[in-house]
Amino acid sequence: MRQTILLLLTFFSFPIASCAASTRIAYSSLFGGPLSDDIKAMTVDPKGDIYVLATAGARLPSTYIISEGGDETILAKVSADGQTILYSTLIGTFLGTGITVDAQGNAYLVGLARGEFNFTTNTVAQPKHGGGNSDVAIFKLDSHGTNVVYATYLGGNNDDIARSIAVDATGNAYVAGFTRSTNFPVAPNAAQTARGGREDAFVAKLNASGSAFAWATYLGGTNIETGNGLAVDNKGRAYVTDITKSTKFAVGPAPTSFGLPDASESEDNRGDAYVARLNAGGSALEYLAYVRGSDVDFGVSVVVGRDSRAVVLGSTSSADFGIAPQNVGQPWRGWSDFFVARLSADGKGLDFSTCLGGSGFEGFQGGLFSELAPERQPGIGSRGEHLHRRIFTRRLVREK
Repeated sequence: MRQTILLLLTFFSFPIASCAASTRIAYSSLFGGPLSDDIKAMTVDPKGDIYVLATAGARLPSTYIISEGGDETILAKVSADGQTILYSTLIGTFLGTGITVDAQGNAYLVGLARGEFNFTTNTVAQPKHGGGNSDVAIFKLDSHGTNVVYATYLGGNNDDIARSIAVDATGNAYVAGFTRSTNFPVAPNAAQTARGGREDAFVAKLNASGSAFAWATYLGGTNIETGNGLAVDNKGRAYVTDITKSTKFAVGPAPTSFGLPDASESEDNRGDAYVARLNAGGSALEYLAYVRGSDVDFGVSVVVGRDSRAVVLGSTSSADFGIAPQNVGQPWRGWSDFFVARLSADGKGLDFSTCLGGSGFEGFQGGLFSELAPERQPGIGSRGEHLHRRIFTRRLVREK
């Protein structure tokens, strides 16, 4: 069995254990120009080819140009052995933040559109910019990276920002992010039809042709929530994670809290990591879980397997994170640590939680665990930012 792990991490101190003989670096390669080029997201397809979504500080070599303008985004497809750039496509007036691919190698991108762009396709869910400084933009590119299958906006009268995208087996795309709009285009039967605070998370499902949103919903309480990591299980249920400052959400069950008993909505509350699961129709919040300590905690990525157990990866600055009896791993060690936690299938139990880090700073800028769940999950992508001046991809291969 071969497992592939792609990571974008930032750390200043970390205890490095000796690697087992079965683990090796398959390759490490560079892709960039003379200025700062930042990875925003990456994913891998079933053949092992790697897709890197990045912003370009200067014009990079591009096989294809879809549009030119500010906020230029590069999508590069790299062969599984790391030796060949299969294509490099430039998309202007678009700031990409998330990517996923389907089994056929079609790429689905999500990001920001700061105004009108001139390459929306015919008969799309939202052909015009909704307002505010930014709207969400969703693209589907063909397997060659040359043609836009569809491109649509998603947004209301204020700022709307998406950070992650997933796709199911039939080609429906799911996006998650946060919105300040009061008229975000939610479905009439959405789990939450009104914004709860000044900034709410959202989840939306776009049909396979890109012509309509099957559903969209707010997610949040009376304070601030954002949406970051996103996954979809084999029943079509959406899982989202990020940070909340509310004691509860406006709809759905009361949150189950792991680590500390009750969340606070005071100004002293710096934010807690949450995991929420929506039903397949987007009409109900099935569970809400807080994984938290007394300082800042937030989720970055989530994956879910056939057993419906959500695994959330994130960052914590809480010295008391994971003090619950369910913690079976390393305790918090420094100013900021990574954490990994797995929930039970119903979201009411915590199978385990553990911190990873040293005495300084560690934090997820983005991560892709392509086979962390029991089965391969095409459509699980990642998001993040990298601070180095050149883009790099590193593939770690563990063989059993």
